[in-house]
Amino acid sequence: MAPAVQFFVASQCTVFLILIRGAGLHEAMRQAAIDGKECEAQRVAQRWLSYIADVMLAHSQRGRALLVATHRDVAKKLETEQADKDQLDLLCKHLVDSYKHRVVLHADPLFIDALDLTDDRSLVWQQIEREAEDMLQKDRVPKFINTCMVWMEEHAKKSTGAKWTTREEFEQMPLFHGLKANQLL
Repeated sequence: MAPAVQFFVASQCTVFLILIRGAGLHEAMRQAAIDGKECEAQRVAQRWLSYIADVMLAHSQRGRALLVATHRDVAKKLETEQADKDQLDLLCKHLVDSYKHRVVLHADPLFIDALDLTDDRSLVWQQIEREAEDMLQKDRVPKFINTCMVWMEEHAKKSTGAKWTTREEFEQMPLFHGLKANQLL
């Protein structure tokens, strides 16, 4: 299994970003409708949502998803930004309706210039934080993370403690007691 897939399989309480190309989306969706097909962006978003929903269901996990369209700068240059944004909103509404019983997909997609490291990066992080806060509903840092941090700090201070271990020895350390098999990578 690929490392990225392993990460998703082990995820818990995660905000997933589904990235599609937003520039030219209006034209791609129009052409796909004429051809009686789905456009590439729609296919990508549906496949990721389906995969995320299947994994979360199989592992009794929860998560949220955000649809993020890139290349807003290209759409501006081509003067298709508003048409592409409108089409993105329609696509997101369709996906929300299609997956509402399986995945919580945020109803307002983001259309960003991925190279804009100030405004658009901040916008994405703000949305991730809002989704995470909504999902956790005032839950705080899990006790396990605090336990892990304290244990590792104490272990690192011990001059007699092993500095290197095998994976099996590592998984047997006290900080992992109580975890389920699917919570260990």
